[in-house]
Amino acid sequence: MRQDLKFGLYYGVLACIWVLVCWAIGFDDADAPINLMWFSTLFYIIPIVFIVMGVRTLRRENGGYLKYGKGFLAGITIGFIGSLIYGLFSYIYQNLINTSYHENKIAQMYKYFAENPKMIALGNSGQVNKDELLQRSLESVHSPLTLVWGILGVFFALVFVSLIVAAIFRKEKPHSNAPTQEEIDQYLNDDMDEHLLDNENEAEKKPIETDDNNSNDTVDTSDSGGGGDD
Repeated sequence: MRQDLKFGLYYGVLACIWVLVCWAIGFDDADAPINLMWFSTLFYIIPIVFIVMGVRTLRRENGGYLKYGKGFLAGITIGFIGSLIYGLFSYIYQNLINTSYHENKIAQMYKYFAENPKMIALGNSGQVNKDELLQRSLESVHSPLTLVWGILGVFFALVFVSLIVAAIFRKEKPHSNAPTQEEIDQYLNDDMDEHLLDNENEAEKKPIETDDNNSNDTVDTSDSGGGGDD
């Protein structure tokens, strides 16, 4: 299997496991501690790690050399496959597995705003309209466009990561006028074929020359015999 496909699958599967772990430890519950919200940001380390590992492995397979374009293509392939798997699973998780996901997230947000009044930026009254936020969230989660935009959002972020990773691992082969081992082997094979062909041609000519000599000898003998009779 190609390295970019393999690491893309690794990224997607691990991202799905991450979602389930967060659910199991209660991170998606309405009463989850606010001071653990930073924990979700660790998720974005997963795709970066697998893009780095995939591009590095690809360079190692190419003898320690890697063109920038090839490294970039491998990075965005890893990002796209992983983002697609993660996006599809997230949609299933939020709509079929943890159906109270968005209500809980709105409750967490409301709790955060209540504990941090200075962070409130919704409306001039300084009040958070929880019902309005919840309604908007529920309308978006059931829309297929949410899935599409979610996948594209993560993917475009990883395109930028791939640009950087490809530049780090880029290493062009040095230009040299000396022939490569493959070129030397090809030259030797061609030269040997020509030599064998010449030998075959010479072998085909030898019997013909022998027959001609025998014919000449026969003619000379006949001429000599006729002269003796006279």
